Amino acid sequence: MKRVKSVTKKDTILEEVLALLHSHASEKFTMKNLADHLGRSKSSLYEYFPSKQVMITEALEHLMAVNQSVVMTPFPSDDFKQNLKDYFLRVMRLVEEKRMMQNLVYHPEVNTLPKPLQSRLEKKLKDAQAANREYFWAIMAQGIKRGDITGPINDERKHVIESMMVGTMVEMSHQGLPFDKDSYLNELMDSIICVHQKPGD
Repeated sequence: MKRVKSVTKKDTILEEVLALLHSHASEKFTMKNLADHLGRSKSSLYEYFPSKQVMITEALEHLMAVNQSVVMTPFPSDDFKQNLKDYFLRVMRLVEEKRMMQNLVYHPEVNTLPKPLQSRLEKKLKDAQAANREYFWAIMAQGIKRGDITGPINDERKHVIESMMVGTMVEMSHQGLPFDKDSYLNELMDSIICVHQKPGD
């Protein structure tokens, strides 16, 4: 059985940092803002983080790690379509909860981080995106193995499908944009499966 990671005091602080980044969407916040929000002293925060910039960096790394644990779960069944649907439902959940990195990368507290911390985040984000793509294409490989879709998984198909996915997620992430989740999901899945069908299938 997979052991569930216990939530630490530091995790709680990191989640509050993310909440403040969202609520102060276009402005900077201070360690005092965060301390007041948590009902703690400002000095107590320095027990966990040497600076506000490191704290923000660790909060975004925490976000990426939690998101990966949500999205990249073991396949719930050997049913390709169900696994594909479950994958997109988990991604949609992160979009709805505004947990996507896209919601935060342009925040002034994030895009003014020192270069070494920005580079650290860029590497973590690149690694997370690569792991997510690998997980998705493992689901697609399962569909090919079962005969639900046709192969091969080549660069051209990857480019088409990943472009469709990015476009859909960006559209869903747009604040205030209403969407029918089931319709989006069905349309996206039909489009992906269509790319992997032989003519006449």
